[in-house]
Amino acid sequence: MKTLHRKRTMKLPGLVALALSHSVSAGTADADTDVKPYAMTVHEDRAYGHSILKGKLDHAIKKLSANPKASARPENATNLCVAHAKARNLDKAIAACDVAVAELTSKKIAIEKHPNRYDELRISVQTDLSIALSNRGVLFAVKGEHDKARKNFLNALQLEHDRSRAEDNLARLNSVES
Repeated sequence: MKTLHRKRTMKLPGLVALALSHSVSAGTADADTDVKPYAMTVHEDRAYGHSILKGKLDHAIKKLSANPKASARPENATNLCVAHAKARNLDKAIAACDVAVAELTSKKIAIEKHPNRYDELRISVQTDLSIALSNRGVLFAVKGEHDKARKNFLNALQLEHDRSRAEDNLARLNSVES
């Protein structure tokens, strides 16, 4: 039986500031100081999550990127996504999130072929996929690609049992756009 691992939400105020400056320069929103930061989720007790939370980004990125096979594991790819995001490597962060989303989507499809089996695993995969989608949505929002961000947040909302992360991020996106 798979043990569910802890997840921690991280507030990324620098990313929302970057999103606002990008939006302002594009003329799509004004810089409102009331806007809350986007939240990304890291797997705290897996895949160098503690290093990421402590700000040891170079160490986490180096370790997570060292083995391509390990980098393809969804929790590793999700944590690598967050580490790159905090290090302001947005394109690399999106690429890591893409890996996590692809791997988890593949697992979700395989599990759905057996609807009466793997209930706990199905819930875990859906939750992890929701996290990866929400994290990727944050990155698209920061880059000013609001349609892609909204799509990721809405897809995350369809999967997530605890809908708060994706809902909060979607609300932040809506406030930036208005």
